Amino acid sequence: MSTKISARFAHTKISVGYCQICGEHKKLTADHVPPKGSITLSVVEQKTVIEHTGNEDVKGVKGKRGSVFKTICQKCNSDLGLFDSEIKRVNELLIGKIRGFYTFANSPYNYVSEILNVKLYLRGIIGHMLASTSVSSCLSPLPITDFYQPLRDFVQGGIASIDNTHDIFYWFYPNRFNISGKGFAIAELGKGEPTICAALYFYPVAVLVCSKGHICPQLSNRHRLNSNSSKLIVDLSSNLFKQSGFPFYSLEGTTMLALRDSDVTVSYPIK
Repeated sequence: MSTKISARFAHTKISVGYCQICGEHKKLTADHVPPKGSITLSVVEQKTVIEHTGNEDVKGVKGKRGSVFKTICQKCNSDLGLFDSEIKRVNELLIGKIRGFYTFANSPYNYVSEILNVKLYLRGIIGHMLASTSVSSCLSPLPITDFYQPLRDFVQGGIASIDNTHDIFYWFYPNRFNISGKGFAIAELGKGEPTICAALYFYPVAVLVCSKGHICPQLSNRHRLNSNSSKLIVDLSSNLFKQSGFPFYSLEGTTMLALRDSDVTVSYPIK
């Protein structure tokens, strides 16, 4: 039986295009998603999320030092590097606290927390969300939309907050595979407009950015981030583990997920 080739192979070769952060037509550079300072770099395989969850044998794109997307220019890539130090710091401290939580099992609480600079942290996280897309998005000028334009402005420092346009949720993410992407939508049939989302999930925290006010009921028990947040509080309750994957819970009943497969990617370490 022949092995199917991942659709991600069609999105690995590009030299110039429209940067997914600043929107300028420039030479594009490779951005590590998750940011390389926040994970242990290793050989990974990258597939679309549908390929990852399907039953077919699919050959993914291999990365020698983590998962990369060639969708942003050098300047925006360098700017993200300034924010990545905060993501790295927070991740390292959280991982140490989580390790202690499970090793000693002597905490009266079911969570750990860490202080953060929320603007630096979110500018980095959202910047990598914007970068983790298909190269087809780089072939045309970026449209100005209510969902994406404030995110781009926020990452570039043009606005100080996205509190009025987006809701941001996060939770403990205990999985080895990483999920990144944007442009997918979740809807509860008969219950208003779809929730447009962008995501970046890697151990130990998953972050989901949603269109403002269009919140699915399954997100009601999640912690939120906004411009006034001063710490991440990571709930380690085991009953939430099954709800940690993509998009953030099991799709059941009247809940529908819509996405362009090439815009949501899974990467995981391989030998």
